[in-house]
Amino acid sequence: MKVSIFLDFWNFSLSFRDDDPSFRPDWFALPNVLVSEASSLLKETSLDLQDFNIFGSYSNLPADAKLKNWATTFLPKIPAANVVFRQRQQKLSGPVCTSCHNQIKTCPFCKGSMLGTEEKCIDTLIATTMLQDAWMKKYEVAILVSGDKDFIPAVDFLRSVGIRTIHAQFKHLGAELRKHCWGSFEITALKNKFQKS
Repeated sequence: MKVSIFLDFWNFSLSFRDDDPSFRPDWFALPNVLVSEASSLLKETSLDLQDFNIFGSYSNLPADAKLKNWATTFLPKIPAANVVFRQRQQKLSGPVCTSCHNQIKTCPFCKGSMLGTEEKCIDTLIATTMLQDAWMKKYEVAILVSGDKDFIPAVDFLRSVGIRTIHAQFKHLGAELRKHCWGSFEITALKNKFQKS
């Protein structure tokens, strides 16, 4: 049985950071742990990992240069990895005051820019890749590592064509998404199996 993993990097990283700020994953061990857990749920001993899809983003700030280098040189070395990291886009507007509804483009204290960056199209890219790979019959089971309910329509469509999605969830996050998936397991409970030593 063919299986593919679809991992939302920032959803994964920030969820683990909230759970345990000191946790560092072993990225080479992670796909095997996910496939093993899916195998137990499916009661299927011969799952064949097709793709370990990792989607993320980085900013153009100097602080993110290391992340960009790591994502483009280290992650692709993982067996079966398909890595897509895109540059975040500059926001055109700043935060809005909840009282007067005026936009704040400059910090009133340091005079720095309040225009942050935003991730564009990453969730759409994950969902599109899930559907495209299903259409190409690249997998029969999807392991989705994200708590984002935006994936519900894609998961529902996959179910309608006989493809099972297993949700690798983070404790109490992603309850709505979990309801639409064929099965789920708590990835945070497995962290000792893929913790970097």
